[in-house]
Formats: sequence, structure tokens, C-alpha cells
Amino acid sequence: SVKIFNTLSEKPLQTFYPPSKHLSTCAVSAAAWSPARACVFAVAMEMGGIYVYDLLKSKQEPVLELPLSGGSQRITSLMFNPKMFRLLAAGDEAGRVRVFRLPFTLSKLHKTEMDVVSRMMGGSSKHE
Repeated sequence: SVKIFNTLSEKPLQTFYPPSKHLSTCAVSAAAWSPARACVFAVAMEMGGIYVYDLLKSKQEPVLELPLSGGSQRITSLMFNPKMFRLLAAGDEAGRVRVFRLPFTLSKLHKTEMDVVSRMMGGSSKHE
């Protein structure tokens, strides 16, 4: 699972679980937060699979699963491109890097996005 914490608290603010039961006890091998969208992050699971979450769309389920094929190795690093926001790179333990082009909706900032993050962190929103 992936847990989001406020550094001032020991209790997680939110916990995210992988979408399939066989991954529920699997460790997270890499994670990255989008530089373009405050509500988007990607998670790689040790037993396979890269999942992209968008907190505006779902508080629990990933909105996208990226395909890993061709004798995939365990993903050890994830990184969103800081200039071309639609690109997500995934490096594996064999030293290969795959670059995925994400849908436009996962890289375009929404007006209410920071309010969602503020509420999740226990703050209040301008639009409440």
C-alpha cells in the first residue's frame, strides 16, 4: 500500500491499495508525484504493474495501469518528466528504461486541484 502522511502526524492521511488482490501483500518498489498535477502520482509494485492515481477521479482506485511486457523486470524507479508533463519514465532492475506517454488529462492542471490537496491534508479550501 501507499500511505500519504502529514509530517506533523504519525497517522496516515490516506492509504491507497493496489487494484488486484494478488498485489495486496506486494511491496511498493517505486513511486513518483506528478510535477504538473498535485493530485496525480504513479506507483510501481514489486510483483509487476505501474498504476497511476488521480485523486480528482478516485480516492482509492488507479485511473490507469501501464503495460509491462516482454520479460519485464521489477521496476526500481519512476520519474515524471519535469518539462514534458505527459511523459513518465520507469527504470527496471536490468537497467532498462521505458517511457510512457500519459493521457492529456493526467497532465493538465484543474482549477480545484489545490483545494482537494488542502482538504486531504486537513486544511480548509477557498471554495468551501
